Parts: sequence; structure tokens; C-alpha cells
Amino acid sequence: MKRKTGKRITAICIAVAAVICAYSGVCYFQKKQCADNPYKAYAAKEESRKEGNFEYTYRTGAEGVWITKITPSDGDISVLKIPSKLAGKKVVRLGNGNGTFKQEENADAMWEAENRRNIFGEKCSEDSTVENIIIEPKDVYDRVAQIEEIDVPDTVQWIDLGLFAYVQNGKVLRLPAGLKTKLEDTGLTGVKWKEVSFSGENKNYKIVDGFLCSKDGKTVYGLLEEREESKIPDRVETISKKGNYFGTKEMQIPASVTEIEAAGEYEDHNFTEANVQIAKDNPKYAEKNGSIYDKTSGELVAAYLDNGVINVPDTVKRIFCPWYIGDTTTFRRMVVPKSVTFMHTKSGNNVRNNPAGHTGTTYFFEGRTPLHLVSGVCLFEEKDTIVVPKGCKKDYQEKWSSNVSRLQQKISWEEK
Repeated sequence: MKRKTGKRITAICIAVAAVICAYSGVCYFQKKQCADNPYKAYAAKEESRKEGNFEYTYRTGAEGVWITKITPSDGDISVLKIPSKLAGKKVVRLGNGNGTFKQEENADAMWEAENRRNIFGEKCSEDSTVENIIIEPKDVYDRVAQIEEIDVPDTVQWIDLGLFAYVQNGKVLRLPAGLKTKLEDTGLTGVKWKEVSFSGENKNYKIVDGFLCSKDGKTVYGLLEEREESKIPDRVETISKKGNYFGTKEMQIPASVTEIEAAGEYEDHNFTEANVQIAKDNPKYAEKNGSIYDKTSGELVAAYLDNGVINVPDTVKRIFCPWYIGDTTTFRRMVVPKSVTFMHTKSGNNVRNNPAGHTGTTYFFEGRTPLHLVSGVCLFEEKDTIVVPKGCKKDYQEKWSSNVSRLQQKISWEEK
């Protein structure tokens, strides 16, 4: 009898353990799903509530409220003070309601909105051109222009990519100290703010002289505040590719900087519109013709556009998808010296907003020996002109046949 009772107890224990394991597995899977896509942690149904002169569209979840859209009214909206609570629950997340979680190939996990709308429901119109950027809805855009200050409450822990995209420059932004989001992935440096500050000490970031920096001050993630002149803080060692450096006319890079992260083949290639100066005692980088190059490898780090022209320094040996600095709204000509022996085929056509593509860009290669073009993607576009030294056209055409074959009848060749 005791043996039967023992067997029953053992069986019961095994069954209970199995249930616990199954429950733990389900909980783990559910938590992992929420970690992989936090949107799933919130109710699909959206609700709206008006607080002051702003209407908030939101979803609720176990952790709190996620505000997906803020609609300004026609009243006094100079200060947007986002509430810390809605429907009795604390506000913990801000972002676009139609976003999807996306894992970039060479970046950390980040949010990306499918329809590219910001927190105010604004987006860039498909009718926009380089010369005329149209943000819609226009009535919302006009009302957002009246906002002078945006205060994000201390309860907020996460903000989405493109949260304030398309908003007008010159606003004041107050961020909560407890933000857990990787701010370098949010696009905050895409706006020229008047002032940005944390409500207290953030454990991962700090703002120094208008720059978003890591807590230890060794990495800079972009320029937040608009300034006539700016200098990257002296302790900075790495300039991250995750950020913009617009909003300044002059920018100085100190001797402490030993790494300017490469733009990469598929990255945004716009570094800054400013004139950049490198400290003369910087051990790795130097500036010539306005461009930045690596003194140790001879690689072009950032190409300077002066009135639509890039004059690559004769100290450069390699060109591999550099950053672009200066006025990048036009790109008419690129002069490549004979010192360059290697060039990636996306190095010229990644200039931002390149209206010259309509009339053609001229590439002047000074070397008598054709340099090595890498990648199957064509550097050249329709109506482009390739200029080479006299007597070298045949050699260039033969070596670059695979790079220009599909455009052979649509580009021009000249010898000078």
C-alpha cells in the first residue's frame, strides 16, 4: 500500500513538474516574443484622450501606456508637456502606431515605421523633390511649427526611431533621465534643436556642448544642438556613424579622435554640411582640400563638396564609400588623382539629394593606368561623363567594361 502511495505521489510530482515546465516555456516564449517585438505587449485597439490642447492616441499594456500619436489643436500649443499618465496608467513608450520591429543587418535592433510617420502623424510627401520637400498633412505641419518646447515625462523609457522626424528646427527638447532606448538609433540628431537636456543623470548618455555622447565621453553619436561653430569634446575617441552632424558651419575634430566609423556601402553618407578641421597633432587623420583622409591607410574618410565639386586629395590611395561633407545638394564633378588605385563603385552615386543625376556628373581620372573598380554596382549613371588622360580611353574602357556595359550608350567618354 505504501509503495502504491509512493508511486502516486511520484506521478503527481512529475505531472506538476511537467505543467510548471510547460508554463515556464510558454511564459518564456511570450516574453521572447515581446522582446523581439514589444508592440505585441500592447492592446491592438487604440484609444484617444485630450489633455490640454493636445489629443493623445494610445494603447495600453501591462507595463503602462504607449502613446502612438499626438495631435495639436488650434489653441496655445507653444509648450508640449506630454502627460506622465493616461487612463490611470503611466506613459512608458512613445512612437508611431504603424511601426514594425526590424533587425538591421549591421546595426542593433531598432524601430522603423512602415509609413515613415512621426509622433504627430506627419510624413514626407511622395511629391517631394530635392528642391522642395513637402511634409503632410500641411495643417498639422503648420501647427507643429508653433511648438517651442517638448517635455517628455520621466515615466517614459522607450522612444521610437523617427519620433520627431520632420519637425521644424529650433525647438527645446527635454528628455527623461531613465530612457532605456539606444538614442543613437532614434534619429534625434536629424533635427537641429535649440537645446536638448536630460531631466537628470542618464546611465548611458550625456550631452556635452550640444553633442550626444556616451556616458564615458569616449564616443560621440551626433550633434543635437544648432551652433555656429562646434568642437567635438576632447575626450572623444570614436565618431559614430549613427548620427548626423548638421546644424553647424564649422566643426573641429580633436587629436583624441582615433576612429571615424566608416559610412559603409548601404549607410546614409552625409556627415555634415560644415567645414571640418582636424587637429594638426591628430595621429591618424588629416584634412586636405576640405576632405578628411586616413594618414596610415591613405583611405578617403570624408569627401568635401565645394560648389558641387569633389577634389580628392593626392594623398589618398583608396576610396571606399566615404562620408560627404559641405554642400551636398549638388554634385557636378569629381576629380580623382593618380594616387588613387582602388575605388568602390558606390563611392560617387551615394551623395545625398543628387540633382546632378538629371544633367550628368563628370568624373575626371588623372591616372594613366585605370584604377581598380570594386563591386558589380555601376558607379556611373546616365548622362555622366568620364574624362581620362589622352591616349588612355581604350585601356579604361577595356578594364571597366563590366562596370559600364549597361550604360555604354548613355555615358560619354573624353580625353584631355
